[in-house]
Amino acid sequence: MNRLVSVLESLINHRRRLGWLLGAFMLALVVVDLFKTGGYKRFPWDSIPAFTALYAFLASLALIGLAKGLGYALLYRSEDYYGEGRDE
Repeated sequence: MNRLVSVLESLINHRRRLGWLLGAFMLALVVVDLFKTGGYKRFPWDSIPAFTALYAFLASLALIGLAKGLGYALLYRSEDYYGEGRDE
């Protein structure tokens, strides 16, 4: 358990470097996708370079937006939701 805590703390301490590393990795995948030849072109969008990477990125943004919207609509409450006169 102590080893796991140490690994997680290391990831937290190097979060900016890790973010840049993951961003560079994703960019490298898009560049590779731009220059690779497609194995098959079953659908018209299969011939568009880096379409799958762009589609996946936009789909993930849409899912994040949907989750945040549902969270605000269903879970968010105002500060005085429980009333003013209640003692705890």
